[in-house]
Amino acid sequence: MRLFIAIDIPSDEEYLKDIQKKIQTKGLSLAKHPHMTLKFLGEVKDEKVSGINDSLQRIDFNSFELTLTKIGFFPSSSKPRVVFVGTKQSNELMELQKKITEALPAILDDHEFHPHFTIARVKPFADKSEIKENIKSIKTKPIIIKVNNFKLKRSVLESSGPVYTNMFVYPAKDL
Repeated sequence: MRLFIAIDIPSDEEYLKDIQKKIQTKGLSLAKHPHMTLKFLGEVKDEKVSGINDSLQRIDFNSFELTLTKIGFFPSSSKPRVVFVGTKQSNELMELQKKITEALPAILDDHEFHPHFTIARVKPFADKSEIKENIKSIKTKPIIIKVNNFKLKRSVLESSGPVYTNMFVYPAKDL
């Protein structure tokens, strides 16, 4: 099964939904459940999930706040494939991501961690200049969200887009 570890946007957070409504245009596939991937595990055999869960349960962290900032593109604005909302530098977030990586040393992830919440994917046929202009016109403001947990999530790729299932939730110790 295809797994990753993530922070979800709180379900009552309207800010990203509002941004998604503003950027909605032909050629964009909006993320149904915006999240921040802390570590991508890839394909994992069923018998390994219990050990991963045990390791993640031992991670000790306190809840913290994240400030959502500007809208951007990956890999670049000239060749956008992903539209994201970035976050202000957070020592607590970086520490949590480091603890997760250290808890799972056998699972290598070659990607450098760039904190962001994916809000849309750009389809290959999209008018990229229209999308960029549309996004540039949106006025953003810093929004603070509370991070109370992280999750081990399963991803099933379907023709309509990925379907995510929460397998385990790891709450902050101060809750």
